[in-house]
Amino acid sequence: MSTINEVIKNFFDKIEITGYCWIWNAYTTPTGYGYYSVNLDNLPKENFRAHRFAWLIFKGDIPEDLNVLHKCDNKLCVNPEHLYIGSQAANLKDHFIRERLAKEIGISKSAVGLIEYGVRVVSEEG
Repeated sequence: MSTINEVIKNFFDKIEITGYCWIWNAYTTPTGYGYYSVNLDNLPKENFRAHRFAWLIFKGDIPEDLNVLHKCDNKLCVNPEHLYIGSQAANLKDHFIRERLAKEIGISKSAVGLIEYGVRVVSEEG
């Protein structure tokens, strides 16, 4: 059993912060997402996908009918700046658009996500 501060420190101990993504370096699910177990004092053990736990730490609650999605399209990324809330329909749309574009121009789906994110940042900065 742990305190919330110990749980958060343990979470960060499992992350490699690169120049762009924060990569989860611990257990992963068979589908490639980071996986984190939380065992707080006086509460039942709870399991999270690592990017969802990152959202909870940095951004707050996740609406019940929505997902935490990756702007960078990297399943192991837990950088809160790369995460956003969206519907399953939005998630599927992003997936198919990035996959099709990646095939058309011969780059990885993750690279397409990075390019899209970079375009959004530049557009927002003005």
